[in-house]
Amino acid sequence: MIAVRLATPADKNEILGRLSEGVYSGFDYLAFVFDFWLEEVAEGSRHLFVAIDRETEKIVAFDSLYVLDQGKTAISQALRVLPEYQGKGIAQQLSREIDRVRKEKHPHVQRLRASTGAINEASKAIHRKLGYVETVQYRLFMMTSVPKDVTALQAAFPERLDRVQQICATDLWRRFGPQLEQLLPEKCFNVDWVPFEVSLANLVHHESKECMSFSVVLAPGADGELLESVGFHTAKHFRYANHIVHRHGADVAYAVPHLLYAIGHAQRISAETGNVYPVFETFLDSQADLDRLARFFPHDFASHFPFSTCVLMEKQLSA
Repeated sequence: MIAVRLATPADKNEILGRLSEGVYSGFDYLAFVFDFWLEEVAEGSRHLFVAIDRETEKIVAFDSLYVLDQGKTAISQALRVLPEYQGKGIAQQLSREIDRVRKEKHPHVQRLRASTGAINEASKAIHRKLGYVETVQYRLFMMTSVPKDVTALQAAFPERLDRVQQICATDLWRRFGPQLEQLLPEKCFNVDWVPFEVSLANLVHHESKECMSFSVVLAPGADGELLESVGFHTAKHFRYANHIVHRHGADVAYAVPHLLYAIGHAQRISAETGNVYPVFETFLDSQADLDRLARFFPHDFASHFPFSTCVLMEKQLSA
């Protein structure tokens, strides 16, 4: 018989042990973020759940609930079930308990969101069964190392390099808030595949709590400055640097200035703190652009899946 309860810090080793083996081809993010998530549990914005086999007292599944967007959005993350326990309804059992806790602790949540890979048919099927629908897809290029030759990358994409500017959260929102909402699909930006609503509160939160910085490329417009593209660059306190560039529906030339900014950002952080693990994520549409960019990077673990499609799924809740 399976029982579901809230996870505790004492469950960490078991959750990160066999339960997480093989997740994302052995490059699972959960080990990097687990202690950070425990801090969010203490703050009340996150809840961690485990499923226990009562006969063996072993943890056989894990899931989490994260509430964001000032209480308007909830997202489940890091679902995993031991192979021998899959197909037995445990994910649905976890989902029911998560739903109960959400209603009790966060009654003002208006929508549920989830991000998953387009090729992850099992995850998409589970979410559809729970009432989610797909809203948008992101073509994603992902690498986890600095390019082999930064100079060659700069030479290959010179057209916008002198126009990238750093900007703070409040200025980004004050000057380009409406343009930013139009630039990003579903008016949200993804950080570690978590879709955050574009708002001043979220931008300031990431700037202060996760050391996020922002870069913009501007062009002259009829009514003033036109926001061509924007980059989100995070450096979390657990020494995991994540750099995201958004300019959906555009070519690689928009991404490279932000990517070069991100590389410099990662190198500065590495010099200051050491042991930084950079992840460069750039959303592009064209496979040719993805291939063109990838040739500048050395082969590393991302060669397992350097190009992928992230699917945003959503379920609106009734009032």
